[in-house]
Amino acid sequence: MSLVGLDINGTRVRGVLGRLGDYPLPLPLEPPAQELPLALSLERSALEVGAPALRLMRQRPHLVCHGFLAALDNGDKTWQAGKHRLDAPKAMSAVWQRLEPMCRKTAGVVATLPGYITKATAAKVLDLAERSKVDVLGSLSAPLAAALVGYAEQAWVDAVLIVDVDDHAVTLALVKSVDGLAHVLDNRSFPHLGMRAWKDRLVNALADCCVLQSRRDPRDAPLAEQALYEQLDGLLEAGFQGRFVHLGIQAASWYQNLLVRPEQPAAFCGQLNRRLFAEIENLLFGLPAEEMPTSILLTHAAGRLPGVTLPLRALVEDWIKNP
Repeated sequence: MSLVGLDINGTRVRGVLGRLGDYPLPLPLEPPAQELPLALSLERSALEVGAPALRLMRQRPHLVCHGFLAALDNGDKTWQAGKHRLDAPKAMSAVWQRLEPMCRKTAGVVATLPGYITKATAAKVLDLAERSKVDVLGSLSAPLAAALVGYAEQAWVDAVLIVDVDDHAVTLALVKSVDGLAHVLDNRSFPHLGMRAWKDRLVNALADCCVLQSRRDPRDAPLAEQALYEQLDGLLEAGFQGRFVHLGIQAASWYQNLLVRPEQPAAFCGQLNRRLFAEIENLLFGLPAEEMPTSILLTHAAGRLPGVTLPLRALVEDWIKNP
């Protein structure tokens, strides 16, 4: 019997499927897409989980419920549209109900959750899964899971700094190896540096570029702003690979093409970069030599933050040269 592994954060859910001890295979959670966006559309009479919500994120944001994973302990936060009225537990339950058919005929589910999730909140997530008839065997924090995978692949020794990000926050975790066991020495999350802040900055900067070229502002046309927003993941991937990218911005009565150079996203997000590196320096300041990390491990999402990878690599090299 196979196990399902779910990687859950404030942005999306990813899944793998396989027998214990075998190499797992990707589990498409929203075929043909691999990921299930952690957002709900309130537009229709029935709740829709995933991509339908993303298509409304900038066009009709009042019909989108998102950010509820981090709000599970906030009983006052609600989302309302039409006949729908949801709090964070109801929204998370809707996600589990969407996932239940894919987990039904398996030996169980193991899950990772963001580093900013407390033990009490993690227990609440698992309880909501059980109520939706999803058998979750246990959970692990995403930074610790990343550290264990990296250690198994010999990507680090002694100590490592994990950098993770989702829509809610950037998470920094300092993990040390002691007698073959991974110990989390420090774990800090920064909501002001979440992926939502980076995407907002990119949308505003690209909209300003559009104004300079055509005097048309995508932010004045919900359809155009939505079209721009939906291309941000491709822009981040292109920036990571050092490629130029063409963006097409479509409104009801006009169309504009933007050419973005590889270095531009990093320049747009310079202030966010400086804040991130300040938080990293604050975390490492005053650490004893034996706890100073010799490696930095970025999750997939963190590795695509504009302008982050190369400076972090330089930072590690400086640590090695000047311990």
